Amino acid sequence: MSDVVHPSGAHSALKAPLLLTYCGNRSHVFNRTYDSELAEAAQYEEEYENSQMFSPRFRRYAEELSDELIATYDLHHKNVVEIGGGKGDFLRILCDRGKNFGVSFGPSYKPERGDDIPTNVRFIVDYYTEKYASEPADLIVCRHVLEHFSSPRDLITTVRKVVNNRKDLSIYFEVPNGNFILHERAWWEFIYQHCSYFTKKSLVTLFAECGFEVRDVRERFGGQFLTIEACAASSDGSAKNGDCGELVETAALVRGYWTRFQRMCCKLAGLL
Repeated sequence: MSDVVHPSGAHSALKAPLLLTYCGNRSHVFNRTYDSELAEAAQYEEEYENSQMFSPRFRRYAEELSDELIATYDLHHKNVVEIGGGKGDFLRILCDRGKNFGVSFGPSYKPERGDDIPTNVRFIVDYYTEKYASEPADLIVCRHVLEHFSSPRDLITTVRKVVNNRKDLSIYFEVPNGNFILHERAWWEFIYQHCSYFTKKSLVTLFAECGFEVRDVRERFGGQFLTIEACAASSDGSAKNGDCGELVETAALVRGYWTRFQRMCCKLAGLL
């Protein structure tokens, strides 16, 4: 029997440094050293299983959120576009519970054998761009995708151009809550593929500066997620700068985070 221990997949995985940077003007944390080519080389989208629907709690959250969106926007026999929906788990719930018609955009979608795709759900294996502006939509949904963009403004600008001046077309975005990560010292949430960590301030500022009128921004799923609902702003609409109180809170959390992180590493290493 050989005594040689072969390296695991984790040991042989590509590695890269994270240089987390805080923008005080927008209360935003981001990875300054993010390299999109390196992230693509790691085949994150192709090999990473990111669906959480196996969790009863998470599925209940998705179903309750679906029911809320259906009630808020009267989504019955309507058209829903989802950006980066993976296997379309959430879109299927929206379309099933509201008898809606959905299309999911994502370059990494691969149908699985035995997957029974509903007749009212379609998949387009491509990035969502302006060329799909004619795709019927009463709601545009994008969950846990924006944090993967090194330049999130590009995606929001694209969506704004698609929305044009339609006040009846609403959008719903969901991202990890940056303040929750800092406050709870959830250092494992800092991963290379997440290059942006949004706060309410930075999320509202981004959408407002891209020409959206923010209807609602809130914490969900025990505070772990931030969600924003918006529509096209009026021509005289002004950007909303968010909660200045949160800006002060985030700055304080950022200042104290590195010290706490170092102490935690020492503790894990048995040095404390």
